[in-house]
Amino acid sequence: MGLFQRLRSAPKAERAFNDALDINRSLQRYPERSPQYRQQLRQIVSLCQEAIALNERHGDGHVLLANAYFLMYIDGFPDTGNPLPLHLASAVIQHWADEPMRQYPWTKNTENGNTIHSMVADALLASRTGLTQDHQHEMRRLKAASYIAAISRDNFR
Repeated sequence: MGLFQRLRSAPKAERAFNDALDINRSLQRYPERSPQYRQQLRQIVSLCQEAIALNERHGDGHVLLANAYFLMYIDGFPDTGNPLPLHLASAVIQHWADEPMRQYPWTKNTENGNTIHSMVADALLASRTGLTQDHQHEMRRLKAASYIAAISRDNFR
């Protein structure tokens, strides 16, 4: 994407991200594992994917997308024991950590990103008994295998 296109799509990306952020803030209104809660998570994923599609350097969009996938994993969504949401969360947050977008101005609150990175890494280690690899190496492997799927707007619709 060229510079001119990026500048033109930035307000649309920010609007999609802000809509996702508003929904994320309202998640507390719904009981966990309820159909409404899961629908809101799907909306957050969709809007973050839209923000990233419009601006691939949208650091906050990557952090919120990873958080939504992580919440899906914690919630047992799409089903209990399915590691896909955790793999998608790790792919997205590791991509964020590896790129300059982890810094301001692409990411307004890097502390949130670092916290999510740590939580996802810990969950990844806990989910794999006998994991002998370093968690950073494993997250990078999952990033390589799952990042494109994680930002694809066709997932979880």
